[in-house]
Amino acid sequence: MKNIFILISLIVCLQTSSQISIKGRWISQSDPKSVVIITDSKFIELYGRDTTYSAEYWRSSKSCDSSYYNGNKKLDFLRIKDGRCFEITGVSKTQMSFRYTMNGKLHLFRRVIAKR
Repeated sequence: MKNIFILISLIVCLQTSSQISIKGRWISQSDPKSVVIITDSKFIELYGRDTTYSAEYWRSSKSCDSSYYNGNKKLDFLRIKDGRCFEITGVSKTQMSFRYTMNGKLHLFRRVIAKR
């Protein structure tokens, strides 16, 4: 069942534009205690109630890791000030997936929608 959910998540994310905002609160599909908050300029990682990391980030169409990808096709990358690089493989209003370029690990998140 988990594999079906992952596949559906990727299909939904891949069908959307790279221009969709990534700002918001994102909860990991594999570990609900792992949360990423993305603001206009900050990439914040939380685990449980603890902030584990906070830094500036940039979104770029050019790879920030030439060992991962050095082709001409423009992709969607998240560049963290500490040197980490993630390829945003898909994003929609409710889901996001990104791959850590250093080890290829895919991270799947769902957006937390604020209740009104």
